[in-house]
Amino acid sequence: MGAWLAVGSWRTYKAGEVLLREGERADSVHLLIDGCVKVVSEPPKGRAALLAVRGGGSLIGELAALNGDVRSATVVACSRSPVWTREISVERFNAVLAEDGAAMSVVATAVTGKFRSATRRRVDMAQPLARRLARVLVELVEEHGTALKPGVYVIAVHLTQVELGSLIGMAESTVFRLFQKWRRHGVLEPSAPHEVQR
Repeated sequence: MGAWLAVGSWRTYKAGEVLLREGERADSVHLLIDGCVKVVSEPPKGRAALLAVRGGGSLIGELAALNGDVRSATVVACSRSPVWTREISVERFNAVLAEDGAAMSVVATAVTGKFRSATRRRVDMAQPLARRLARVLVELVEEHGTALKPGVYVIAVHLTQVELGSLIGMAESTVFRLFQKWRRHGVLEPSAPHEVQR
């Protein structure tokens, strides 16, 4: 990571701002330093689908940089605080890979982790709906949660119920129904949809 920090330029994004856009040629890679981004697919027709949420330490846009293809998804800042990245040109990114074996290992680990996560999502499709939604909320708490008090966490990511549903293949109405049920049982705070009790 140190080599990319040295060659990159600081960038900051507010919630809703686009870092990378689907279909564009890759000219840079982002090393996410602080904050969260969501990775979405935007088909010409139909509703956008949430593919993943990435946090600090993640590489963003490396796949297109490696294979020289267009970007396969759009990346949007989605944390409550500003997103900070180091933006690295594709040329410098690949130069570091050619010179630094540790950097190549980091990329291999990142890519493998993303494919494993995608595979787990597909396997989870066979699980009951409530379990699928609970799992993704727990993952969001573990990766992006801040403790407000013992057993209560706030998820520092702006996600809609539609996006949560698309991430796990669930209708918005089902997400809404489960959220309502969990609020009645005290799992979610009634006044703050992103607060979760564990």
